[in-house]
Amino acid sequence: GRVAMPAKMRDVLRANYGPTLMVTRGLLGSCLWVFPLEEWGALKDRIADSGVSGARLIRLKRLLYASAEACEMDKSGRILIPDNLSEQAGLEKEVMFVGMDGHIEVWKPEAWAAEEEQLNEGEAVLLEIVEDIVF
Repeated sequence: GRVAMPAKMRDVLRANYGPTLMVTRGLLGSCLWVFPLEEWGALKDRIADSGVSGARLIRLKRLLYASAEACEMDKSGRILIPDNLSEQAGLEKEVMFVGMDGHIEVWKPEAWAAEEEQLNEGEAVLLEIVEDIVF
């Protein structure tokens, strides 16, 4: 269950955050989300300020918070992913780390390859979204 963070990610985490990371299930795809503690707090604040309420808010919190666990990055840049989270994402010996703005996704390599394939198939739609945002 112990995985080594890629050197570039480890360096960014060490330079900008403390060693505590929050690991939870990802909300889209079979992956885990890993947040520096400060980014986890910012996410919780955004959820609280989102205007979402009632059953939708409760379900979102259950998805994110019920399985969340604090993990410490050791001096070698490794974290111990709890068994229950590792099983949820289908992680085995090898994992893929994918940087995502304020968090990191951890994938089983085969699951990430399938996700990339879907992204490539939907590239035209994604490009339209990018055009709306950027241009």
